[in-house]
Amino acid sequence: MILQSRSDDGCRGLLSSQQQLIERARWCVDHGFAPPAEIYRVEYRRHIDWATFPSWARPQDPEAFAGCCHEG
Repeated sequence: MILQSRSDDGCRGLLSSQQQLIERARWCVDHGFAPPAEIYRVEYRRHIDWATFPSWARPQDPEAFAGCCHEG
């Protein structure tokens, strides 16, 4: 499980475990493997620069599922 911390100013920052997850995901896609499933959890998506990932590894646009009972 990945934990998030809050700094004194209330902004959320990356913990080392989050950074490790992102680095592991980048290693996987660089070697042609799917990234770890945890990387797609909604709470972690905003910490990731998805432009650095190939299109096949990026999460789907949640707007494409507007009106559905799930995200995709």
